[in-house]
Amino acid sequence: MKKLIRFQESFNFQSFLRTTRLLNSPIIIGGCARSGTTLLHAVLAAHPKIQPVLAESRIFKKHPYSFRFLNTIYHRLLILNHLVRYPVKPSAERWMEKTPQNVLYIENILREFKERVYVIHIIRDGRDVVTSRHPSLPGEYFVSPEHWVEQVTEGLKWKDHPRVITLKYEELIMDFEKTTRDILSLLALEWTEEVKDFQRHTPVQYPRSLKGRIEPVNSLSIGKWKEEVHEHRIHEFYQCRKAVTLLNILGYNN
Repeated sequence: MKKLIRFQESFNFQSFLRTTRLLNSPIIIGGCARSGTTLLHAVLAAHPKIQPVLAESRIFKKHPYSFRFLNTIYHRLLILNHLVRYPVKPSAERWMEKTPQNVLYIENILREFKERVYVIHIIRDGRDVVTSRHPSLPGEYFVSPEHWVEQVTEGLKWKDHPRVITLKYEELIMDFEKTTRDILSLLALEWTEEVKDFQRHTPVQYPRSLKGRIEPVNSLSIGKWKEEVHEHRIHEFYQCRKAVTLLNILGYNN
C-alpha cells in the first residue's frame, strides 16, 4: 500500500485486541455543522456498549485507492489507529465515529459496511444553524444558508434507508429520554442510566466544537435566531429560496 498508518506510541495491546472485534459494527454520525452532532456523539458515547472515536477523524472522506477492498482495509487501519489511542471499554460491542461531513458520504459508508452499520443524520432548524458561532471564530457566523441546504439535502436522500436514522436536534433536546430510547432501540441496545446521566459518564468531555465542557441538555439554544442581534443574518437566510423551501419541508415554518 502506498500509505502506511502510524500507530501511536501509546499503543495498548489489550485495547487493540478489544478493538479488532468492534470493527464490523459501526455507528456513524453526520449532519451539517452546528446541528448537534457533538451532543449526540457525547450522549451515545456514554453507553457502556459503545466505544467512540473521540476526534473527528474524517475517515470516510478519504478513498486513495482505485480498488474498493484496498480502501476498506485503509479505513479499518485508520479506525484502529484512532480507537487504540484510548482505553477501550471491556463491555464495548460497537464503535462510533462523528464527523459532520459524514453526511456527504452516506452512500460509500452503506456500501462498505452494508447491514452492519447504522448512520445517524441529525438535523437542526437552519435559522439556528446559520446564527450559531463557532468557538474558535466567535466573531463570525460559521455556516451559510447554502451550506445548510446542501448538507441537509444530501442526508435526506437516504432518510428511507433502513440503516439510516434521521432525527431532529430539537427532538433530542425537548424529549431527551424518549428520543434516546428510540435511537438505542433501533441500534438494538438498551437504554441505561449512563445515557440518562451522560455528561458524567461520557468520554467526550471537552469537544473542540464547544466552548467548554459537555453539559446536560437544555433548550436555551433553540430559537436563538429570534434574537435581535441576528436580524440581518436571518434576513440573508430568508433571501435564500432553497433554504426557505427546505425549512418548510422539515416543518420549521413558525
